[in-house]
Amino acid sequence: MNKTIIAVGILGAVLGLAVLLIAGAPVQGSSSPAPALQGGITGSGDTINFQGQLYDNDGTPVAPGSYGMHFVICRDGGNAVNCQASAEWSRYFTGAEAVTVDGEGLFSVLLSGIEPQVFVDDDGIARDRYLMVEVWDAGSSNWDWMQPNQQITSMALAIGYIRKYHVESSNQSILTVINSADGRGITGQSNVGIGVYGASNTSIGVYASGGQHGVYAENSPTGVYGSGSGYGVYGYSPPAAGETYGVYGGNGSTTGGGGYFWADNSDGSAFGVRGRSDGSSGYGVVAHHYWYGTGLGVWSYGGDIIRGYKRDYPNEQDLRVKVDNGGNVYAYSYNYLVGQEQGFLYTMGSPGMWAEDFGTATLANGLVTVTIEPLFADAVSLTVDYHVFVTVLGDEPVLLFVSAKEPEEFTVRGVTLDGKPADVSFDYRIVAKRLGYENLRMESIPVESPPPKEP
Repeated sequence: MNKTIIAVGILGAVLGLAVLLIAGAPVQGSSSPAPALQGGITGSGDTINFQGQLYDNDGTPVAPGSYGMHFVICRDGGNAVNCQASAEWSRYFTGAEAVTVDGEGLFSVLLSGIEPQVFVDDDGIARDRYLMVEVWDAGSSNWDWMQPNQQITSMALAIGYIRKYHVESSNQSILTVINSADGRGITGQSNVGIGVYGASNTSIGVYASGGQHGVYAENSPTGVYGSGSGYGVYGYSPPAAGETYGVYGGNGSTTGGGGYFWADNSDGSAFGVRGRSDGSSGYGVVAHHYWYGTGLGVWSYGGDIIRGYKRDYPNEQDLRVKVDNGGNVYAYSYNYLVGQEQGFLYTMGSPGMWAEDFGTATLANGLVTVTIEPLFADAVSLTVDYHVFVTVLGDEPVLLFVSAKEPEEFTVRGVTLDGKPADVSFDYRIVAKRLGYENLRMESIPVESPPPKEP
């Protein structure tokens, strides 16, 4: 008794993406065509759930019972002989494992032990395979071939192979996924591990490009984790109109940040973030706070908080400004520039770390003791020698003398030219060493020769 099998669905676990399409098998002797065979492959593992309907050659569903079946996955699906000769996987269901068929000829069988490399040729490229089904005919004691063999597309099945094993490709790309619709090329999701993982010994682990986002990752706590001998994560936005970003990170939480970059090495000069701009009016790094917070916050546990250099990175011989861990500010250009409408104001240079203050005092009966302003006194060292300069205010000549200098005050005496005590006002200028820098003088800074000018 000849039979015809119609597959009503194949649900498998050889891979987790794409759709598996198999050509339909016509009903022999039936007045109406059989439905086309279409199934989907989902899940993970090495099992396909094959569901079908078994007919006699007159189109009538076979009697319910147990039927022996033989399934073969092969490379050459031209006929039964060629398929047997190029078989990649084969399984008999007989005896106690015979397939149960119901009153409408419907059955379901799990085809297990199908390794993903079944669908990959020796050159590492996934190609189409064919599924051949044979049913044991007890009357003729033969295996009836349910022709034709049904084609299984290969592209999606290669993904399972990549996931479980290893594929080498001579054309640089193991897998290319293109979605022409307004959707996603690849969606990677993991509740406990990694959604998408890419690794490369010499080039790029994961390369993604898109009209809007190259990579969009959302996860808790890590959206994207990248590592490599070159770049952990590399994002590039081709030149285009409007404001675009090579890498964009966002954060909707009240804590944390849009991005976190960490140089995990306590030695050397590795950096957490490096910004570069080749634009004539651009910025290497821009820090922008939209509301009332701080544009740029900088923390340093033990080193300098800020250092600014001239020329190109990583040159560190042209230090121009720094803020050390104690909050002291150094400007090594020796010119503080204060912007004015018509020009600039400059500060004088000094070989030592000096600070100065100014004031006016008046002699009473030729004598006055001036108290040094407390805030200024706290910022300078007055226990070592400091300087006081005085200038008489008035029309008559008077001789002034700084007769005593103490940590909190200094004393000025004055007489007229005939030796009488003077009662006049005078300006004074006090100059003292910065506290903690009393011995600093002409600190040596290495300076390299300037590079030659480009034509």
